[in-house]
Amino acid sequence: MKKSFSLNLIFILSILTIFSACKDDNDETPKAEITISAESERVNLGESLTITYTVNSPVDIRTINVLIDNRAVETVNNFTSTKTHSGTYNFVAKTEYLDKNPVLQIEVIDVEDERSLKSINVQVRQSDAPVPIAEYDNIILETQGINAAKQFLNADLGRTFTLLQGKGIAPTIDFVAFYDAEKKWVMAAPDDQLIRDFFTDEQNGTQTWSVRNRTRIKETGLTNRDFFAISDGKEIRGEYSRGGTPTGTNSQENFALQVNNLQEGYVFVFQTVEEKEGLIYISKIEGEAAGRITISIKIIE
Repeated sequence: MKKSFSLNLIFILSILTIFSACKDDNDETPKAEITISAESERVNLGESLTITYTVNSPVDIRTINVLIDNRAVETVNNFTSTKTHSGTYNFVAKTEYLDKNPVLQIEVIDVEDERSLKSINVQVRQSDAPVPIAEYDNIILETQGINAAKQFLNADLGRTFTLLQGKGIAPTIDFVAFYDAEKKWVMAAPDDQLIRDFFTDEQNGTQTWSVRNRTRIKETGLTNRDFFAISDGKEIRGEYSRGGTPTGTNSQENFALQVNNLQEGYVFVFQTVEEKEGLIYISKIEGEAAGRITISIKIIE
């Protein structure tokens, strides 16, 4: 009886020892220690903020990612040492972050696939100083039915160009005016599929351009009176931040590369690849495939 009791006791103690060993192993799972700091937690729109961080890991580091709102914006694969790193990230306060609190995170993944995170919130706000804008009125864009049509627009300068001219200055072209049987009057980014499918000339078609800009377009609820009342670029940035996807585009983003079925009096907001926001007001439409459209532009300088 005593022998049986002793054997049972030894068995139980053995099980407890194994369980305890497993628990200790889990407790010792390596995690990186991350510190993160910024010059300030507030930054004005258009300005930069330097984020400084350090990493100390008990095992070798495989990769470090900088995330903004869970989206990777930078990956680091070269470290100060195999287990440590000191780095910086230059956060730029873009319009998409305006009046929001984007979460910036440092993500560390070690060679054992353990993941560590450290976060900091940044507030992006408008500066009190006025933002200057450029204004252009009575700009005429032509459609493809007109010989040597000036369909291509540099919104920053308020100038129009032909297809041949546009090819030579492709990086500056923000919009193309076009008439489509289904979508009617269209203004689109050079990289929009409708534009790419039509302008296929062997020598000068957009497929031969050095770059096709992806101008982002959003819908607003502005009237012509609202448009002409705007005198500060902060208002334009606000409209872009609040703007929605234009109807009839099937875009899966909160912007599109075209706006279609244009009507006189319509106002839309855009952002160029240079991240300049602007507004376009449709003041007059004449004709269709061989027609003209007259616009006004307000764009941040």
